[in-house]
Amino acid sequence: MNTHLFVFAVLFCAPTPTYQTPTYNVLLPISVPWINATTTPASGFLPELLHTVAKEVGFTANATVYDLADPDKSVEQYIQLVETGTYDLCFSPLTVTADRISRVRFTEYFYLTSYSIAVKQTELGIDMFSWL
Repeated sequence: MNTHLFVFAVLFCAPTPTYQTPTYNVLLPISVPWINATTTPASGFLPELLHTVAKEVGFTANATVYDLADPDKSVEQYIQLVETGTYDLCFSPLTVTADRISRVRFTEYFYLTSYSIAVKQTELGIDMFSWL
């Protein structure tokens, strides 16, 4: 009986293990209108979404902002940085291609769009883009 009491006491008196929130290195490319990089830290839809996802999933985001306008940086380079493990994820709207999906994993879509082209109306009523 004393043995069981001792085990019981050890289980309830042992220190509670602490949970350490994981930190992920996040590549956050600047792309208008998704990110406003004129503020510190960057603001806009993607930084807010990243903050929400990190909070809900339970991780800390160590975000690095990259400028897409920089000629030395490209979406292909971002894929390579995730593929090689330099960054854990690239938090940006990315097009899924066969090549990219063979190299990195993608989430479900978080933003879908159907872009359109505005054209001048003609008196003939011909819709030259009806095939789109």
